[in-house]
Amino acid sequence: MNIRVSRPLFLITLLLSLCPPLEARAVETILSFHSDIKVEPSSDLIVTETIQVRAEGKKIKRGIYRDFPTRYRDNKGNTRVVGFDLLSVTRDGGEEPFHTQSQNNGVRIYIGDSDHYLSSGIYTYTLKYRTDRQIGFFDDFDELYWNVTGNGWSFPIEQASATVRLPETVPSESLNFFGYTGPEGSRGSAYRSVIGGDGSLRFETTSSLDVGEGFTIAVAWEKGHITAPSNTTLLLFVLRDHSEIVIGMTGLLILLIYYLIVWSRVGRDPSGGTVFPRFHPPEGISPAAARYIHKMGFDNRVFATALINLAVKGHITIHQEGKRAYTLFKAENEGKRAPSKGEQALYNKLLGTRKSLALVNTNHEKVSAGKKALKSALRSEYHQTYFRKNTLYMIPGVVITLTSLLLAAVLSTNIEALFIVPFIMIDALIFGVFTFLMWDQGRRLYAITFAVIGISSVVAGSFIEIALIGVFVLFGVLALTNVLFFFLLRAPSRLGRETMDQLEGFALYLETAEEDRLNVGTPPEKTPDLFERYLPFALALGVDQQWSEKFSSTLSQIRDPEEGRYQPHWYNGAYWDYDNPARFTSSMASGLSSAISAASTAPGSSSGSSGGGFSGGGGGGGGGGGW
Repeated sequence: MNIRVSRPLFLITLLLSLCPPLEARAVETILSFHSDIKVEPSSDLIVTETIQVRAEGKKIKRGIYRDFPTRYRDNKGNTRVVGFDLLSVTRDGGEEPFHTQSQNNGVRIYIGDSDHYLSSGIYTYTLKYRTDRQIGFFDDFDELYWNVTGNGWSFPIEQASATVRLPETVPSESLNFFGYTGPEGSRGSAYRSVIGGDGSLRFETTSSLDVGEGFTIAVAWEKGHITAPSNTTLLLFVLRDHSEIVIGMTGLLILLIYYLIVWSRVGRDPSGGTVFPRFHPPEGISPAAARYIHKMGFDNRVFATALINLAVKGHITIHQEGKRAYTLFKAENEGKRAPSKGEQALYNKLLGTRKSLALVNTNHEKVSAGKKALKSALRSEYHQTYFRKNTLYMIPGVVITLTSLLLAAVLSTNIEALFIVPFIMIDALIFGVFTFLMWDQGRRLYAITFAVIGISSVVAGSFIEIALIGVFVLFGVLALTNVLFFFLLRAPSRLGRETMDQLEGFALYLETAEEDRLNVGTPPEKTPDLFERYLPFALALGVDQQWSEKFSSTLSQIRDPEEGRYQPHWYNGAYWDYDNPARFTSSMASGLSSAISAASTAPGSSSGSSGGGFSGGGGGGGGGGGW
């Protein structure tokens, strides 16, 4: 019986002897956290934090880190940025290496050497820093509402305390003070406070603080002892609160100055001459070239006018099966007039070795090849000679834009959010470029689609990171500035300006309803041949409706003994309007441009001292951990 009892006792004794002492099994913790807060008459704070920790090589390997918030939201939702100037960092009384890292709403201070690991033991760290904008200036009192420890520590805090030193002129009998302990939002009161003989206030907790808990104090005193910020200082604070806007506006100013200088040198149009009605287009200028020069660029209407002019000249016929269903056929007989260089290049690509070509999506390669050939021919003949786009001058503008946006993003938010900015900026930029290209080519539906998608991506990015809204607004303003000057930098040459004046004079003739109002020469007789000959020019210059209306009465009265009422010989379809040719030409121009667009696209493409405070409120705060 005695043997049975002694054996278990022996085993228990053996196990207890093998267990390490309690000191060896101690957990990492903050043994004490004391903050000495000196309120200066200027309203700045000089804070000295003394943090004693027990390190066991688990989380505290090289040292500790301390987070200090510098960006807050006030009770109205406005951004408020406070200053933070780290004055000194020590460990056990000696200087200690440290480095800082930007955080989402402030700065993280890493204390220790990345190449040096601490032995297990107790260490005392001291941080001294200056901060501003921490005093609340109310109507009847001034106040310090301060989160002493912060609620973000990854260790429990056995004991926390704070000493507040106000200017000597503040009478102690005017002080009103509170404390709050516990998790963020809690109004626990596990603390005691006392006014010292020197007028300072001493706060200390009466129980330990668990992970996620903190200690916040609020001290109020009568007004007149702390200097409130001047209007100039307040303005500087506002600029600091919205530094991304300042950077963005500075970038916008630089961008405008750059573009205005460039525009004055290369983008200013030569002075125009006198514009008077002309009964003929400029010599050697085709309808497609007229629009290309007039718009200083290529679009689907250029393509459409080239096709119609080929038809008018007798080289092709246009068959229309639906409102936007067109097929091009080779004319049976040789054309009456020779095509221009660009028209010939277009004809060769579309109908060079085939009898017909439907303007449908499945023929996108052939239609795209024709468009490319026409554009290339027009560019070689007229670009640089008649006008310049000066697009190379856009590169510095884009660089200024992107640099301004990235700097604004750096100042407005955290490092993590910066990963969002480039993607959204690039995404919006891509859609913006496509929107412009589609619009410039006359493909309005595609342009609107790309614009909606691009704007949606920016809005989505704003919801992802609310602090970036200002950056995205700046992006929109800067992007629009670049788009505006993309057009403004286009400039005609002297020859181009003279040709444009002639085209404007010709357009004046085409759109004027009563020739006797022109008071210049004798206009040509209105005949079907004249109507067809100049119709492509009217389409190119955007006066097709007025030109057609001039011939409504003449064309409706024509009767052919064999074919009946008049219809253009180059058009075959049920959409010719005998009584209203203007309606036909307008719908055909838009329909043909839409068909070209579709056919050339590949498929699939508050106060704390008033009793309304809580733990975690006020300035200061943050937290920390080990590394």
